[in-house]
Amino acid sequence: ADQAGDWMALLSKPLIALLALSVITSISASLVAPLVLVYLQRNGLPPNRVVWAYVPQGLIWATLPPYLGKLSDRFGRVPLMAIALLGSAASSLGIAYARGLLPVAALWGIEALAQAAGSPAQNALISDITGGSRRGRAYGLFMTAGGVGVTAGPLLGGWLYDAVSPSTPFAINAGILAACGLALLLA
Repeated sequence: ADQAGDWMALLSKPLIALLALSVITSISASLVAPLVLVYLQRNGLPPNRVVWAYVPQGLIWATLPPYLGKLSDRFGRVPLMAIALLGSAASSLGIAYARGLLPVAALWGIEALAQAAGSPAQNALISDITGGSRRGRAYGLFMTAGGVGVTAGPLLGGWLYDAVSPSTPFAINAGILAACGLALLLA
């Protein structure tokens, strides 16, 4: 009974809201993650050139998160998370209509930049919400929530790509991320 009470104490309203946000944004982002390669190949790019769409994203993720994470200390966790979601939404919407390697690579880089700023802010917010003695469990719950979303998103994204149109998963991702970003700003 003591452990159950400790888990219930961990599940505060702010943490539950952050876990819900994690599930929703993970589903949304994973709608498109496996489709960028297919989307580029559909636009006539050979596989040996498609890899270049991922170079800006890889460089950004490899170098910038520690530096961009400091922005949440300066401007606040929630505003930075909201801006990251809105930036990712704009990028995804752009990819839905982009043609060619350079526009998609640039937009994919913008998405990486937004997430490289937002991800450290999310992690810091979990720490802020839970404190020291429950931090490990809170991060575990957060990663589980994201994993649930990542499991469902690719199936839905693939179906939308085939059944509706190749740009539909990107447009839906943009709408969901924009709604989540606006909800954070208005909360």
